Amino acid sequence: MRTILFILQKEFLQIFRNKAILPILTIMPIVQLIVLSYAASHEVKNVKLAIQNQDHSVYAQTLISKLEASRQFIISAMPTNGEAAVSLLEDNRADLVLVIPPNFETDFLREKEGDLQLLVNAINGSKAAIATGYVQQIVQDFRMEILQEMAPQALGNLPFPQIEVTYSNWYNPDLEYTTFMVPGILG
Repeated sequence: MRTILFILQKEFLQIFRNKAILPILTIMPIVQLIVLSYAASHEVKNVKLAIQNQDHSVYAQTLISKLEASRQFIISAMPTNGEAAVSLLEDNRADLVLVIPPNFETDFLREKEGDLQLLVNAINGSKAAIATGYVQQIVQDFRMEILQEMAPQALGNLPFPQIEVTYSNWYNPDLEYTTFMVPGILG
């Protein structure tokens, strides 16, 4: 234990003897904090999305418009068949391929559900998982909008019960990544 105390004493004497070391010890962590909070990000943007639209209905076009409006996706291609869609994934020209099957709109209107297929290039696992979550969220929002439009027609004059969830983001209202990354780096 005495050896460790002597080493600590020697190191502190070295730090205070050399005037250049003290600013380095205080400024470098601050610089690292600033740089790393902007450099390390788990946000996924500009995901290359290809859409194989076999339905060409109003609902399919609306869904495509919602995906295009999202800031996470770039529509990279619109393949016409399955082989072209798979080749886009294999050639790394698309990260995701969304397949909208024939009769998507009629199946949705008839059964209140529709099937979509999502082909994912999962070489980068975290990017694939996050991008898949983005697509699922947009599709669920689209589904809820359609169901809310259909509900008054389906129920006639009966009131449509709604539960509205209102939320606010405390301490980071814009969900900026750097706002919660800085405390993480400090810790």
